[in-house]
Amino acid sequence: MRTLGVLVGTAAALVAGTAVPGAASTEPPKEGPSIVYRQADGSRIACPAGYMCLYTGPNFTGVMVRWPAGSADGDFTKIQCPPQYCTNGDFNDDASSWHNNNTGHKYCISEHVGGGGWDNSTPNNTSGNLTGRYNNTASALSYLGCP
Repeated sequence: MRTLGVLVGTAAALVAGTAVPGAASTEPPKEGPSIVYRQADGSRIACPAGYMCLYTGPNFTGVMVRWPAGSADGDFTKIQCPPQYCTNGDFNDDASSWHNNNTGHKYCISEHVGGGGWDNSTPNNTSGNLTGRYNNTASALSYLGCP
């Protein structure tokens, strides 16, 4: 499998438009969400152990946004993502697959900013595609499980 390119950085650094130290690295610091971009070669992006990962494409492809275990995000509109990868320049309503890789938490993907609407429970060590009405409609992530 050939990788055409990878860019890793924290969402805060991408929003600020600053250079990301160690941008060629595949491991960002363990803090808020980070974004991994892959070129359109169709290759899967591995979710590291201890992370909850959401992807813009099915089967773990496209852009990956990942959170270290125990962190979450109630508003995907604040995760900046260039329009060539995400609609509207943010990650809101762009998730198509997930991998909860050994986080020790049951994550909840929600339809609305702040939670609510439909909720999709993602137990520890599970992965899959968001299909039907769940595809490309996620707006928030909680690590406390779904109501």
